[in-house]
Amino acid sequence: MTRATALAAASTFLTGHARLLDRHRYGFLVGRGDPQATLSALAAYRNADGGYGHGLEPDLRSPESHSAGQRCGLLCEVRVVG
Repeated sequence: MTRATALAAASTFLTGHARLLDRHRYGFLVGRGDPQATLSALAAYRNADGGYGHGLEPDLRSPESHSAGQRCGLLCEVRVVG
């Protein structure tokens, strides 16, 4: 499988199965994404206390802020913002 074929397969899979945030992150990582759209999708997981919850970390579905969600959110921000 060539790199182009693998990326096309990943894009097809993500389009049909991934969360909005993950689709934006993928687009950003392959050079086609909009950083602002990625950060906007991430903002949907942010709580009033500044932490992240609501299933940002897929294994933690609770709405409360959690350190694992915070880690995921901050890593996404760092990659997008630079």
